[in-house]
Amino acid sequence: MKKIIYILAFLLMISLVNASSFKTGTPININIPCVNDGNQCSGNSTCQITVFFPDSSVFVNGSLMTNNGNYHNLTLPKTDISGTYTASVYCEDGTDHGHVTFIFDVENVTDISFCPNTTHGLIKLIIGLAIAFALVLLGLFRDSGIFGLLGSFTWFFVSFQLINCFFAIGTIMMILSFIMIIKFSADLFTGNL
Repeated sequence: MKKIIYILAFLLMISLVNASSFKTGTPININIPCVNDGNQCSGNSTCQITVFFPDSSVFVNGSLMTNNGNYHNLTLPKTDISGTYTASVYCEDGTDHGHVTFIFDVENVTDISFCPNTTHGLIKLIIGLAIAFALVLLGLFRDSGIFGLLGSFTWFFVSFQLINCFFAIGTIMMILSFIMIIKFSADLFTGNL
């Protein structure tokens, strides 16, 4: 029986785990491992990729991928169309051949409703922060763990929204919210408030 090129779905998932979701307007780097009867494909193996837009029209048609030894690679052109893309890769290694089909997502950054990309969104974010801050202050100065805990959870959800847009600020705020949640929870359970 002829050897068949196996492009292992498991290896494909591992190679795409860190990049199975791309952002619009950025390059889409596709890496496909190539295995022939349990061994790495030869240096003469070739792979072609066809990629379909979410509406099933052709984005890339039969483009030759670069053989990088352990994997075949192609950096797709930037796209402004968000959605789930379908890709099909066909490889040949001498007389052996095989194919795999997979999907990946392209997300539009402006589609993320958490980002305050309008004045209205920014005002809602500021109001959320003000409410969270006021509740935390009430909890601290009125010795009310319930207000402090409620404010800490509100702070957490506001920082969770911020982390999508302003990663560093959102991360710092989320860490502070965890510290406040632990502090107010411990005070409530030990009776210090």
